[in-house]
Amino acid sequence: MPFTTRLPEGLEADAKRLAADLGISLNALLAVALADYLRFRPTMQPSGAPSGSPPPAPDLAAPPAPQEALKAPKNPRAPCPCGSRQQWRHCHGRAV
Repeated sequence: MPFTTRLPEGLEADAKRLAADLGISLNALLAVALADYLRFRPTMQPSGAPSGSPPPAPDLAAPPAPQEALKAPKNPRAPCPCGSRQQWRHCHGRAV
């Protein structure tokens, strides 16, 4: 499933330079970086788990938890309150 990402100019230039140094595409670099982040990000341990144990694996078969209902802004062209930086009408307002 394709996706589009926008990076700040300085970060994009650094990422392109690193990808060129490694001999891979920018998309491959971003995919590897995202996979590493998701694999090694710090997570909260359950209260009974020892501190040295790895975090429990997420259940990928479980449906996602329902999100809180986002309050619609008065102006449909206002930024979406979910933080996606899209207009509300193009993000969560589309389902309304």
